[in-house]
Amino acid sequence: LLVVLGGGGASALYAYDASRSELLAEGVAIGGVDVGGLTIEEARALVRRRLLEPLSRDVVVIHGKRGWVVPPDDLRVRTDLEAPLRKAIETSRSGNFLRRAHRDLTGGRLRADLPLDVSYSDEAVVELVRRVKAALDRRPREAKSAVSLTGVRISPSRKGTAVRARELEHALRSQLVRPT
Repeated sequence: LLVVLGGGGASALYAYDASRSELLAEGVAIGGVDVGGLTIEEARALVRRRLLEPLSRDVVVIHGKRGWVVPPDDLRVRTDLEAPLRKAIETSRSGNFLRRAHRDLTGGRLRADLPLDVSYSDEAVVELVRRVKAALDRRPREAKSAVSLTGVRISPSRKGTAVRARELEHALRSQLVRPT
């Protein structure tokens, strides 16, 4: 009787686990987006909406009243969503059916935040910084005066500006990989 009950229970757990084979385990996230309990298609759509759509927006650099707009195609921003989705499935289905069923039935959660790698063109970032620097860098000028028979001519001083290229480049690089 115990063997029959044990076998029946194991069969029921196996059937339960098989019915959830298309769902990602609770506690699985991709790039900080919780995809636990979703199917792969639902997870793909959610991650696209939350992370990939923001990455497909123009990059804007503003200084005062001037601005530079760069489309993401020019920066060649790219991501591979399929790799973390495959890893999410693999992580969700790890272990045997008894452990998975126990985790699901008791409300257990995995702790897996899978990274979403974002790449971009280094050359495009450097070129954007060069354009901003060329437009904004200005040497300071000291005031000058010239006396002639017609009067005194004064050229006022002018403050200089210098783009902190390294800081701008670092800010651009960190923002390019942050969809928020």
